[in-house]
Amino acid sequence: MPILHPIFIIIFLFLAFASYWEVFRLEKKQSIFVWIAGILIVIAVGFRLNAGADYPIYRQLFAGFSLYTTYNDVWDKALFRPTSEEIEWIFVLINKLVFDFGMPFYIVTFIMALIAVTLKFTTIYENVAFPSLAILFYFMPIMFFEDCSLRCFF
Repeated sequence: MPILHPIFIIIFLFLAFASYWEVFRLEKKQSIFVWIAGILIVIAVGFRLNAGADYPIYRQLFAGFSLYTTYNDVWDKALFRPTSEEIEWIFVLINKLVFDFGMPFYIVTFIMALIAVTLKFTTIYENVAFPSLAILFYFMPIMFFEDCSLRCFF
């Protein structure tokens, strides 16, 4: 029977503990729980070497975007100028910058995870009474079933 990778089980157990502690013991939000969960998720998702159905495809696109798409194409798309390229300009820009600096593809996934998790967790922390519980609800069904694609996570 397949189960989650141990890092995700650890994150789930941490969030369950943090949710209980935050709701029933402290009765107020704690930013340390959000920070720890965020760091663990960024590391787990950002450095997911060859994991996921879309990873090999995006790894191939990594070099393709960088070799065949110019920065002018990216900026034209960003500024809504007419272009023959059908690209998601932020995704391509991150790929191109990482490739041009000579870094490996997993740095792209790390950067995207860092941006996405930071934005999502900041929003959760600022708008929810018990952010650890909200992140637990986000983590299990939504992160795995909705944010499972590399670009969807971003």
